Amino acid sequence: GYRALRLVSGVEPSWIRGLASVMWQRWVPIVLAYPRTQTVQGDHDLVSRAYAACPDRVVSALAALVEAEDKAQGGLSYNDRVDHCWDARLGDTLLETAMSPTRSVRGMTDLLDQGMRHGERRFAERATMLARAFEGDEREKAVAVATVLLIRAADVGWETLWPVLQADLAFGRDVVSTIAMRIFRNVAPIANRLSSLALADLYIWTETLFPKADDPKRTDALMSGRDCVAAFRDALLDHLRFSGAPDVLAAIERVASAFPQDSSLAFTRLVVRRAVLRETWLPPTPEELLRVARDNRIRLVQSGEQLLDVIVESLGRLDAEFRGETPTVRGVWDYRGPEQGYFPY
Repeated sequence: GYRALRLVSGVEPSWIRGLASVMWQRWVPIVLAYPRTQTVQGDHDLVSRAYAACPDRVVSALAALVEAEDKAQGGLSYNDRVDHCWDARLGDTLLETAMSPTRSVRGMTDLLDQGMRHGERRFAERATMLARAFEGDEREKAVAVATVLLIRAADVGWETLWPVLQADLAFGRDVVSTIAMRIFRNVAPIANRLSSLALADLYIWTETLFPKADDPKRTDALMSGRDCVAAFRDALLDHLRFSGAPDVLAAIERVASAFPQDSSLAFTRLVVRRAVLRETWLPPTPEELLRVARDNRIRLVQSGEQLLDVIVESLGRLDAEFRGETPTVRGVWDYRGPEQGYFPY
């Protein structure tokens, strides 16, 4: 069956390209559902050709597979098999499937995650709406959706979720705990989409909910959920510390103001300042260095402080010329006789 089709596609690709649409309709279920330990390019090619030949059949078969798999396992894998041929039609189908009342929480978040990975803003917008509804039975769903939203589309969901997280601390704790268990110290998907000040706010809030003083003392290599939260929290500050963003100094100052008792933040300020200087420094060109070397009157100015130093140095030379052994100060005055004396030109 499927393995024979894979073999032929590799040996006689022209025969595969010549298959009629009616033949592909028969092959669609097995092309999508054949068990795989790993997916290779040949599998992608067959799915793409099937979708090009009979898209409606692929869409309907995929929806049926997702429904059956979600009911049996409470999670999805078949949906990933169409990632390489994603388009608006597949997006419509999978978004509608995600919103089905019978969808499990895991199945729904898997589909929303997939859509956001493909840059589908409508998936993020729908997830934002769901994350606001965290009453009663919807709470588990809201936590799961908020987690995916912050990881995949923090720029879309932050302004909406941040007030919600602050207003309901229990909900916020659940979201942070879930995110930490999922990404541990890999905070880049979230941190890269937030401004330095927003990231500082997230760190402050997380440290307030899960203070370092309450971190568990580990006695073995096994990590608890609280250990994951501690690692996630510290990774937020590490990312901020080494980002080199222009506004990171202000963000670190905000963190230091929130925790004045934390003496380690003084060192963090120093590290951040060095990182910002490293990222923003513009080295002199070889031509500029040669000009400075050839003429000792030339100064290389790269900051306001250096410009002030040059001005002070220049004024010092002028002062020495006016008041030296052969002072020239009288040359800038006009003598108008003994009655009027000297006047500046």
